Amino acid sequence: MRDIRPDAFSLRSIQYLDDAIGKCHDTTERLVLKAKKAVSLVSHSYTFEANEIIQELRVLNHTYDPRLTGWINYAEGIFEHFETLDNKKAKSKLNRGLLFSQMAMDRELAGACSAWVAHCDFVDGRIDAAASNIVKAFEWSEPDEHEARARASMLLADAFNAVDQVSTSRYWFRVARNHASSAGDMAMQNVMLFNIAAYSVARLTLNDCRSGADPSSIRRASMEVASASNLNSALGIQALPTLVPTMRAELFIVEKRWSEAISILTDRTLEIASKSPARLIPKVIAQRAWCRANLGDLKAAEADLHTSLAACADCSDDDDRAVLHFRLSGVSRIVDRPDLESKNLETANEYFLRFTEHQASIRAMLESVLEKIACRLKNPA
Repeated sequence: MRDIRPDAFSLRSIQYLDDAIGKCHDTTERLVLKAKKAVSLVSHSYTFEANEIIQELRVLNHTYDPRLTGWINYAEGIFEHFETLDNKKAKSKLNRGLLFSQMAMDRELAGACSAWVAHCDFVDGRIDAAASNIVKAFEWSEPDEHEARARASMLLADAFNAVDQVSTSRYWFRVARNHASSAGDMAMQNVMLFNIAAYSVARLTLNDCRSGADPSSIRRASMEVASASNLNSALGIQALPTLVPTMRAELFIVEKRWSEAISILTDRTLEIASKSPARLIPKVIAQRAWCRANLGDLKAAEADLHTSLAACADCSDDDDRAVLHFRLSGVSRIVDRPDLESKNLETANEYFLRFTEHQASIRAMLESVLEKIACRLKNPA
């Protein structure tokens, strides 16, 4: 195995597990600790080392011990999340981990799997299922079981951010950060900073499409993007190779810094990004079309317009689809295509309405979840 790189940040979560593995004399428990180490390694971009451990555990688990099998599936689910960004595959493994956790009566594993399955449900827009699994994550974990509590709290923060309840979102991010800090999990703290910035930029972008962005909100988002970028670079985590610069480019677009945005949104960047969440690519191309149109490069802008339209079905989130069509409507106006201008504007407004309806379902979910987990929050961190 490669040596863990000597970062400025100590990877305490991995060091703690190495110490625990060295002191453990129970065979099954020792292998469970190795599965936990694989989870920590993959989240810090040591995917090769994590996969080596997972394959070793598969071989050693010849009796298919329920508890160890559950932890192996959990590690594989986290591997799929960080390495392939395949939500469907990750959820399948995590659900298997959840099933085996119940067979083995392992509450810690059940809580962690439930929190992650809730994340997968939320990404898929399955709000009721996400709510159910968030509640399970709190019910099946103790206040000092940081993985489940941090992930579930971060999901609540994301949900509040999605419905523009920023102050409440920041409270839940603090709760999640406290758990991650207690566990020495810098990777989760890295994701938290990214999520905070990503929601701010997404909110600004949608506002910019409709009525304009508030200057103070732009300044705050700029600091958040810088913080996310700096920590990700310092840690050397590769899970967000194109998402961070793309987010910076989208902020440039809100600031009308068209050339700087285009310098990031190159064909090469989009080619790399297509290996991650491909659903984002059509919106990003529409954003680039908007930049090119504003710079007077009408031929390239129209080419991007048609490329984005041809791929728009891949863009699954309602707010992203709204942005895509708002931008293409603006591009169509500049390149003198009134037919496409009106059609895209109509479609954009339809997706914006669907997005507001989705926000309403998230608000109802949050109200229900907080009521059910209230008794579990006496010691939230």
